[in-house]
Amino acid sequence: MLDLNVAAYQRKEHKKQQVAINKDERRFLRHWEEQRKGSRLGYYALFIVIWFFTSMLCLFFIFNSFVQIKKNGIDKLYMMTAASVVMSIIITHYTYWKNEKKFKSIIRREMESSSDNEQLTMNN
Repeated sequence: MLDLNVAAYQRKEHKKQQVAINKDERRFLRHWEEQRKGSRLGYYALFIVIWFFTSMLCLFFIFNSFVQIKKNGIDKLYMMTAASVVMSIIITHYTYWKNEKKFKSIIRREMESSSDNEQLTMNN
C-alpha cells in the first residue's frame, strides 16, 4: 500500500515539474537547428554584414542629428565605420551565444523530462 502512495505522489510531483514545449519554443528549435546546419563562420559572416549596415545607418542618423558632418569630416566617417564593425561583431556573437544557450536549455529540459517519464513507467 505504501508503494502505491509513493508512486502516486511521484506522478503528481512529476506532472507539476513537467513543462511541455510551447509553440514559440518549437518554432525556435526548428529555426535554430536550420541555422546550426550551416557553418558558424557563415552565420557570423552573414549577420555581421547585416548588423554592420544597420548600425552604420543608425550611427549616420545619430551623428547627422547631433554632430554636423562637414565636407572635410572624413575622420567621423572612419569613426562611424569602425564603431559599426565593432558593434556588429559584438551583437552577432551575443545573439549566437544567447540562441545556443536557449537551444541547449530546451533540449536539456526535454531530455530530463523524457528520462523522468521512463523512470516513472519502470516504477509502475
